[in-house]
Amino acid sequence: MTDYFVLDEAELRPRYDDYKVLCHAEERFHKVVMFNLLRFHATALQRFDRRQAGEALEDCNLWNEFSNPKSKKKPKTVATAATGEPAPTVKAKRKRGKAKPVISDIKGAFRSYIEKTQKNRCCYCRRWLCNSGYSKPIEHILPRKTYEQYSFHFWNLSVACVDCNSLKKEADWATPDKHGFKAYPLPSNFTEMFHPRFHRFDEHVRFIRVQTNDHSITLYRGITPQGQKLCEDLLTIIAGKEVIVNANAALKSSMETIERFDVKEGSHLESALKSLVGALSERSIDLLNR
Repeated sequence: MTDYFVLDEAELRPRYDDYKVLCHAEERFHKVVMFNLLRFHATALQRFDRRQAGEALEDCNLWNEFSNPKSKKKPKTVATAATGEPAPTVKAKRKRGKAKPVISDIKGAFRSYIEKTQKNRCCYCRRWLCNSGYSKPIEHILPRKTYEQYSFHFWNLSVACVDCNSLKKEADWATPDKHGFKAYPLPSNFTEMFHPRFHRFDEHVRFIRVQTNDHSITLYRGITPQGQKLCEDLLTIIAGKEVIVNANAALKSSMETIERFDVKEGSHLESALKSLVGALSERSIDLLNR
């Protein structure tokens, strides 16, 4: 028996059903969204089965394929023989046909759903999440590189801040006994690591944050083995990075300016800002590790 909260297995299906009715802002897209997510999930499982059978597969980033679908080339407009008027293009026909949800709306809806459960805080460090999608990436708790089969699994996705996401990268915090399974591990099986969707942060980590006009310092302390591991692998470095940024007036000002941008999710500007924020975060962490 554990002395901390673990999500009851009986709650998994009801909570997933709740998400299905919130997976898009428009109800007419709910079935389409779930179809697309399940389609990619099925592909990930098929690749897992083929690897288990000994087949050598080329590396494939299914998450990137989902996030950046290839756009079809626009067909040339040709005149019809009967009228001499331009024939309607495929794009024009599509406008008159069924509308399709864009990926940024699907990911945005997931963020909104998860943020509420996290009280608008990062799933790991518990700092406030900014309003723009580029500053709160979707986090794969068990990394995609090691667990491709869980790339689209509902319980393997959370929302982190850029710092935590950039630092964790493909780090695998789970024990080897979780490798090679098709089904996602049950909540009770995560005893070696903190799982933000199955555990309560406050029962594993205590933190104190001191903030003045110009500086802020956060101290973390793990109070369970999972919390201690999270502090060792991530939170201690995040706290140190915060000190470095606060000590560099120019860097701090730049980060604050970037965070004030409110851009449309899925836009080119969002992609550029995401790359910039990620690079600045990684650079700060590199300085800390020296």
